[in-house]
Amino acid sequence: MTRTSGKLARLCLAATLALTGAGVAFGDIKGFNAAVKAGDYRTAAVEAKTAWAEWDRSDPDTATVAREFGFASYVAGDFAAARDYGIFLRDSGKSLATPDSQPASSAVLLAAANFRLGATEATRGALLEALKAREAQAGVDNISVLGAEALYKHDWGKSDWAKASESAALAWRLLERAGAQLALRALDARAAAATAGFFSGPDKQDYDNIVDAHDAVVAAIDAADAPAKRLAFAPLKYQLEAWSMSMYNYFDSGQQTGTSIPIRVRERTLKTPEQAVFPEAALTGDQCENLEADFPGLRYPQSAMYQNMVGTVIMKLQINDAGRVTSWETLAAVPARHFSEAVEKALPQTVFKPASGSKAGCSIGRSAMIFRITFRRG
Repeated sequence: MTRTSGKLARLCLAATLALTGAGVAFGDIKGFNAAVKAGDYRTAAVEAKTAWAEWDRSDPDTATVAREFGFASYVAGDFAAARDYGIFLRDSGKSLATPDSQPASSAVLLAAANFRLGATEATRGALLEALKAREAQAGVDNISVLGAEALYKHDWGKSDWAKASESAALAWRLLERAGAQLALRALDARAAAATAGFFSGPDKQDYDNIVDAHDAVVAAIDAADAPAKRLAFAPLKYQLEAWSMSMYNYFDSGQQTGTSIPIRVRERTLKTPEQAVFPEAALTGDQCENLEADFPGLRYPQSAMYQNMVGTVIMKLQINDAGRVTSWETLAAVPARHFSEAVEKALPQTVFKPASGSKAGCSIGRSAMIFRITFRRG
């Protein structure tokens, strides 16, 4: 086997930095490095196989190289190759001339690859345990980020809410270690954990978790240093706002109608960004402060899965001087897309007018209005 001098490029996910720690000197693998730099992980995975076949296993960087090659293969979708690197690290990592210094991350690589090759209870459980072991150590690495996201999104897709709540919370705790660079993805996982918790069995704490997650998103918006970065958080902010409205109304309607819902909640005021997410929605001096409208034909969606849920839709509307909606954008719809479709069908027949108590002669038209509507069956 041969070895030449040089460095291995640090691997990065799109829009993230390498998270594996201090840089290390590696063998010169030009084709692999070039592919990684270009974000071409398919080519990188192919180059890795060629380089690995000639790699001197006595090299002190062997464990790190295997893990990085495994990560590139995983990103490329070559999970069988990623598994092979993981098996090597499991079987040989301790006995290498320079032992594997990150065995927990290597274990996640193997477990994540096996899970992607076949999502079973066994592979899911192995990945969960590997991620928990990784959580017990400091820092975060890219393969653990991807493994954690794959696990909770799988659980969510299966509507296994108890498992999704657990795995999403684990992903949130891991991803938030990366700080601002993975803030949006960490908050996505946090939102999924809170929402899945509600689906698995409504509890007051679920409402508080949603509000806390919403306020954390607002804090991230305030911390962003550019309008584009603030706007990137907008979909999640409005989704969580909609969920907070639906959850509160779910519990409140139970109190008012005397159903079997045994939980009382205190409505919390959601935090608002220091700078408006949509500045164009701000009112001018001659515009009506509040508008109201009836929604003819609005019906609760025909969905057995969500039949007892409160639906909330948040939209950005453009309204002309006659009160007609000329364009719209759905910002959030919970618990499912069906709810926004019901509202969108009603918009062409909807006419807005000044709310009771509005100043005489105020203007109805506006280029953007954030409109919220909450409804439930019956």
